[in-house]
Amino acid sequence: MGDEIGFIIGNAGSSEIRVAIKTDQADKVQLFEYVTYKHLDKVVLGYIVNISREPYKIGEDLAADALSSDIGVSLIETIIATVILLGYKDSGLRLPRTPPPIGTPVHRADSQLIRDYLGLKGRLCIGSLASQDVSVCLDEKGLTRHMAIIAATGSGKTWLSVLMIEELTKLGATVVVLDPHGEYVSIQKSASKLGNIGVTVIKASRHHIGDKRYSMNILKVDPDQLATIAGVPSGASRIRHIIYLLHSLMKIVSRTTNGSGESGSVKGMIRIIDAVLTRPIGPADIQRALNIQQPIGDDNITEPERFRQLLNELRSIVNDSRQRSALVSARVYLRRLARTGVYRGHTTPLTDILKPKHVSIINLAGVNDEVQDHITYHVLSRVLASRINYVRDLGNPKYPYPVVVIVEEAHRFAPPTKSTLTHSIINRIAAEGRKFGVYLIVITQRPSKIDQDILSQCQNHAILKIVNPLDREAIIESSEAISDELVKVIGGLNKGEVLLVGPLAPAPLLLRLRERKLEYGGGDIDLDKYWGVNDSEIITKTRDSWRKAIGRLVPSPELVSASVLLPVDKFNQRGAIISGYIDDASVEINLKERTWSCSKCGNALMPCEHVIALFAKVASEKPSILGVT
Repeated sequence: MGDEIGFIIGNAGSSEIRVAIKTDQADKVQLFEYVTYKHLDKVVLGYIVNISREPYKIGEDLAADALSSDIGVSLIETIIATVILLGYKDSGLRLPRTPPPIGTPVHRADSQLIRDYLGLKGRLCIGSLASQDVSVCLDEKGLTRHMAIIAATGSGKTWLSVLMIEELTKLGATVVVLDPHGEYVSIQKSASKLGNIGVTVIKASRHHIGDKRYSMNILKVDPDQLATIAGVPSGASRIRHIIYLLHSLMKIVSRTTNGSGESGSVKGMIRIIDAVLTRPIGPADIQRALNIQQPIGDDNITEPERFRQLLNELRSIVNDSRQRSALVSARVYLRRLARTGVYRGHTTPLTDILKPKHVSIINLAGVNDEVQDHITYHVLSRVLASRINYVRDLGNPKYPYPVVVIVEEAHRFAPPTKSTLTHSIINRIAAEGRKFGVYLIVITQRPSKIDQDILSQCQNHAILKIVNPLDREAIIESSEAISDELVKVIGGLNKGEVLLVGPLAPAPLLLRLRERKLEYGGGDIDLDKYWGVNDSEIITKTRDSWRKAIGRLVPSPELVSASVLLPVDKFNQRGAIISGYIDDASVEINLKERTWSCSKCGNALMPCEHVIALFAKVASEKPSILGVT
């Protein structure tokens, strides 16, 4: 045993004791420090969950009198610690059945005893005990019961998730990260620090960072679901019916032509509307609109009667003024959907996502919430299906290895209202995924805003600092392992400290996270770097560079607005085209053609502040790209 720190002065049942701390240990004993006492030849281990300083009471009211008046009595301070007992070692940890005598000495637990009692010999080595220098390696088998990482913004939740990625990939795991803000894409640059692991970034928006784009064949998406994702109001029945007609027509054409041309894309649906609005269309017009080489006619079309019925209905819509306006509106919504670039004639192969000893980051930044929700639902559904097919020896696709799925901002995808597409598949994985080797790590800063059934099915809770009372209540409701005393600990956690309960650990652990090797982009912006910048200098330099590169003047109001939006975090260059993302706007500047576009402001005659902010970033960092110095 280690140093004696005090003695027992009381107990609460068989799982909690109160300890009076010795005076010389008053400033040394720490919250969540491990302590021991000996009783009936058994050494019992526990941890401190509360420390309080109290005046020693001689008689009922002496302490109060001494505090309120000068009666010549010096206060005597007592330091009381509350200790939660883990038990003594006996083929595991067992709680003692009899309380220890008052006055039993309590000692600081030494490192070796802690290791012997708690094990901590797993293979997920994410840090050490916060109060003692004992390395902690979690039992990776505990991840089969899923995990929730819960923390207020800036407390270190992404830091912990990156550590989990590091440890999982060392074991050869397949990891898929659903990343709404593109915070994890920096992992790819630093992956070499971990040796032979692979990282693929699959992006949703063409303006963002990624090795390839995620795409979905619209013919495999329910047409009503497609309308919702496009933003069509639920009550706009005419527009929704038109999208259904186009979708049905495209499915017949695609089956006839084996998916050639634009027969599986949103772009193809828009081209059919253009053709319908121009003239009464026939099979040849459909063939031209969809860029299909082989002829389409009654002799080779599948379901010819249904095909003719759909064409006739589209023709009749054009001849009715109210229906025609709905057709034009449907084109507007479909164009909005087409701009995402996600809904094309093919689906990203699952083999691009699932690979052993590999991290696939689905970078969802740059598309709206509905599209993010749909992609997340689509990816998770495919991952689960591939594992079910493998375990049950069904048809393709199959994937032979377990998969760990990390869902950032999980409260956005699985709110209590069940209003998202993703909710159902996350709930299913939480309930059934362990049987098929699909394990969830959900990350949220608002546990009160995520479905409590899903949170409770994640039996491992890694909790960093939480301040909001509603969020604390949600944590208590979702985990039977969180006691009132542990909830008090949560509010006092420092950045980089985490309370872990669940099958990953043999007992509740307060950990200090180790330094990570992989980089991520989720940290706070360094305001010192940007505040106090001389705005007039930025404006002057940007105005001159714009005139030299584009050959036109830029209006001063947009320059001033752009200086507020600075900085742009990243930009990409492909030849004469520069693209970037700022303030939820996707921006592209074509230096050769001297044109620009902004997803928020459109293609205006004068550049908007988003365009100018991107240009200013390039002008300040790489003026050679612009051909100016």
